[in-house]
Amino acid sequence: MMKKNYKNILWILALAVPVMMWANDELSAFDRFRIVRQLELDANESMVDGDYKDAASTFLKAAKMETHRDRQAQFILKAADAYYKAEKGNRALEQYKKLLEDYSLHVPYEHVVEQLRGLAEHFVKGEMTFLWLKDVGGAIKIYELIIREAPATHISRNDRFRLAELLRKEDRPEEAVAQYQAMLKQNPRDWDVRVELAHTLERLAKISDGDGSKMRAAVREAKLVLISAPDHAKAADMRKLLANAEEMDAKRLLEQAKFYMVKSHRRLPAARRYLHDVISKYPDSEQAAKARELLMTNPELVELERQATGQGDDATVATEPAKAEEPNAAEVKTEEPKAEEQKAAEVKTEEPKAEEPKAAEAKAEEPKAEEPKAAEAKAEEPKAEEPKAEEPKAENSQEDSCGGFPY
Repeated sequence: MMKKNYKNILWILALAVPVMMWANDELSAFDRFRIVRQLELDANESMVDGDYKDAASTFLKAAKMETHRDRQAQFILKAADAYYKAEKGNRALEQYKKLLEDYSLHVPYEHVVEQLRGLAEHFVKGEMTFLWLKDVGGAIKIYELIIREAPATHISRNDRFRLAELLRKEDRPEEAVAQYQAMLKQNPRDWDVRVELAHTLERLAKISDGDGSKMRAAVREAKLVLISAPDHAKAADMRKLLANAEEMDAKRLLEQAKFYMVKSHRRLPAARRYLHDVISKYPDSEQAAKARELLMTNPELVELERQATGQGDDATVATEPAKAEEPNAAEVKTEEPKAEEQKAAEVKTEEPKAEEPKAAEAKAEEPKAEEPKAAEAKAEEPKAEEPKAEEPKAENSQEDSCGGFPY
C-alpha cells in the first residue's frame, strides 16, 4: 500500500509542476507591472536616501522583470547613473557599455557620452577605481568605446584628441599617430593636431627609424605648421624639432656607416658613401666631425679614398674644414698652368695672325711687281724685232751693188 501511495504522490507532483509553472506565468503576466512599479519606487526611495548602490541593484531587478526594451533601457541607465554616484566606476562602465551595445535604439547618447567622458577622467586621476589607483588604460577603453559605439554626431574632435594624448601617455605612439591622422582627414588645417603628430612621429623615430621615414614625416608636419601657421604658439618647438631632426638623421647615417665597417657586415664602399653623406648634408654637425675622423684615421678607408679619387700617397681626404688653405693652394696651382696655357695660346694665336698679313702682302705684292715687268717685256719684244725687218733692205743693197743678182 505504501508503495502504491508513493507512486500516486509522484504522479500528482508530475502533473502539478507544469500546472504551477503555467499558473506562475499567468500570474507574472498579470502582476508584472505591479512588481516592476514597486521596484522602481523602492529604487527611487533609495536614491533619495543616498543609498546609491542599493538603488542601482533595485533598478537592475526592475529591468529584468520588464518586458519592453525601452523600459529596460531606462532602468539600466538609472542603475548606471546610480553606480556613478556611488563612485563604483567599473560597475557604472559595465552598464553604460551594455546600453551602447545592446540598446542602441533606446540610448540617450548625449547623456551617456558625457557620463563616460567624466568617468574616463576620474580613472586618469585615480578616482572611482579599484583601490583608487590611476587607470589610464581604463580611460583609453572608455574613449575607444565612445568612438566605436556612439554616432558620429555625438563624437567630438576632443574625444579623439584626448584619446591620442592618453595613448602617448601609455607609450602607444603608433596608435596615437592613427588617431591624429584620422582627425586630419576631417580637418587638414587643425594645426594643433599637426604639432602633436610631429612630436609623436619624432618620438617614434627616436625609438626605431631604420630608413628615416618617421623622422622625415615629422619634419614634413613641422614645416607645414611653420609655413601655414608661422605665429602658432608652438612654432618655436617646431623649429627645435627641425634642428633635432638634422642631428638625428646625421647620427643615423653615421650608424649605418659603422654598421658596414663591422667585420660581419663589412662593405667599405657603402660605409664610405654613408660617411660622405653625413659630411655633405650636415657639414657643421658633430656627426660630420666624427665621419671625417673615420675617413682620415681608418687605413682601409684612406686607401679606398685614394683609389676613388685617383691620388697618390700624399693624397688626403679633403673633408677637414680646418685645412681650408689646402684647397686654396691647389686652386693657385691649377690657376697658374691655366694662366700659362692661356698666354701660350695667345702667343700661338697671335703669331699666325702677324704672319698672315705679311704673307698676304707678299703674295699681293708679287703679282704687282711681275705684272709691269711682263708688260714691259711684251712691249719691248716688238722693238727688238724691228731691225730684223730691215735685213731685206741690206740684201737689196748688196744685190744692187752686184748688178741686181744675189751674192
